[in-house]
Amino acid sequence: MFDPSYTDDWKRALEGEDDALFKHLVDTEYPGTVLFQLAFYLMRQNIRLYACTNQGEAEPLLRGISRVRSVRRQIRSFYDWSQRRKFDLETLKEFYHGRAVMPFLGAGTSMEAGGPSWPKLVEGLLLTALEPERQKEIPVPKRGGGWYFLQGKKSLHFSAQKEKHARKALETIQSGGADTELLMNAAQMCADLFQEQFFSWVTPLLYMECKVPGSIYFALAELSSSPGSPRPGWSTIVTYNFDNLMGEMFELQGVPYSVLTVKDGKGKLSVTSDSDSYTEIIHVHGYVPREIMRIDGIQYVFSTSQYEALYGSRDSMLLDTIRMMLKKPDLYAFYIGCSFTDKAMNEILAQAAERRPGNYHFALLRLPDQFTNTLEIPEEELMKEEERYLELGVQPIWFREFKDIPELISKLA
Repeated sequence: MFDPSYTDDWKRALEGEDDALFKHLVDTEYPGTVLFQLAFYLMRQNIRLYACTNQGEAEPLLRGISRVRSVRRQIRSFYDWSQRRKFDLETLKEFYHGRAVMPFLGAGTSMEAGGPSWPKLVEGLLLTALEPERQKEIPVPKRGGGWYFLQGKKSLHFSAQKEKHARKALETIQSGGADTELLMNAAQMCADLFQEQFFSWVTPLLYMECKVPGSIYFALAELSSSPGSPRPGWSTIVTYNFDNLMGEMFELQGVPYSVLTVKDGKGKLSVTSDSDSYTEIIHVHGYVPREIMRIDGIQYVFSTSQYEALYGSRDSMLLDTIRMMLKKPDLYAFYIGCSFTDKAMNEILAQAAERRPGNYHFALLRLPDQFTNTLEIPEEELMKEEERYLELGVQPIWFREFKDIPELISKLA
């Protein structure tokens, strides 16, 4: 378990509830140190709370948590967003060195490497379904660039009614008006049409512009554990992306890894190295490497709500694992390239937040559009924007440009 230095003064101020000493430390020590000590205290209190069996045991712990949360909020209000970011990265760095951090990767990580956005991926699937000429040759990407082609066995067509729905969905996507539900339903229409050939069309769309993994994956691999490396590494890596760009970068960097995904409704583990120590990559929504692979039994899902619909009535091993990890008080999710638009996943986060009050996960998030080109950002407005993430148990770490992400990740070293 993560156990950083916890000085006697801070222990007496926080655990002993010495208000005078607490105020003195808050007033005199470096604010980054103060915020880290408060975060560490909240983690320890949450570990105790996690083990509580009755309300009587929980009440004094909750009082201590409430006391520290209010001070944390007050301290943060004294600094602008860039200073708060510095303090949060320093705290996250300490947790990383305790091997308590697990990156959660969204579409933004793959888009930085040239991969498609979700709307672009679904648009490509719809075009393939609506224009059968595209189905005559199946392009298969090679690592490092280039293609080879397989001959399509037959052209598949929507029924007249479904074609009407597909064209309407395509028009909405191309106009920029598609929401999560429309994208999910359109993707499912294509999956139903292509069936066992579905992966054949998803693969080229995923890797069309991805010759090699991008700089975000490089930064993540640099901080992963590998034979002979002094790095503590990640607790695990969770990805909502179908591609294997994280795995490809691990192979380039000599980092042993495993892949966990769903096959036939159960977790399927594939270890890509003989090493006893490897980084586990959990593919929540499906797994599509660049190379041809057996796809029977592997289920694609385009959102957590769709995953719940598929597996909600039976054991949902991957989602149950995610729920458990998000609730554990001594593990910290580090969201990268995630948009937080998946309502079902947000509900899972909110439920986890109830179990670990004040003990926030972290997310690299681009400043809201109204602030991206503004030098002087109104802090009160930005703090209000943060509140909706804090309700999910997630502390935003803001940045201006996506190109800033690799450098921010590297600060955890």
